[in-house]
Amino acid sequence: METKKVKLKSGLECSIVEMSIDAMDECSDTPEISFDSDNNPTTIRNLAKARTKWLRAGIKDCTDKVLKTLTDEDKSELVLLIQEFQRLGEAKPSV
Repeated sequence: METKKVKLKSGLECSIVEMSIDAMDECSDTPEISFDSDNNPTTIRNLAKARTKWLRAGIKDCTDKVLKTLTDEDKSELVLLIQEFQRLGEAKPSV
């Protein structure tokens, strides 16, 4: 499992890990969006749960203690870094 050290704007450093496809799907499937009769989104549920799932799965050795030390800004920044690290591309081929 590949890991990467990251430094947040707040100065906090941590290691993020490569996640399985199943773990990424579980995190991505957590939010629920409701639509009105015209197919416009009306409600989004479980955003905090989804963010916590991304953090638990994407931070190396993540515990409640670690999560409680993070600010909302740290959490949002980390989720984006975790998601970016999971993407496959030219610099990180899948095979």
